[in-house]
Amino acid sequence: MKKTEAPVLPVFFGGQNSQLFQKVSHVSYAARWALLFHEVNRRRGSDFDMVIGEVTPFEALPYGLPPKELAMHLRHLTHNLSRHIKG
Repeated sequence: MKKTEAPVLPVFFGGQNSQLFQKVSHVSYAARWALLFHEVNRRRGSDFDMVIGEVTPFEALPYGLPPKELAMHLRHLTHNLSRHIKG
């Protein structure tokens, strides 16, 4: 994103993955990817909440943050969208 100076569009998907997926995610990256297809297939045909935020221009992002801190900032912006989910 920094190299391309791309704007960011935060999108929040409501819900959560299974406990098995969450536990395996902490143990094995390969197993996490394998279970991801199971998680997607499990939710097939069901409804879920989704909130699309406002586009943040590259120039409006905090300048000079290390990649991990920038990722945390963007994650925070995305998670803030969850307050728009009713219920």
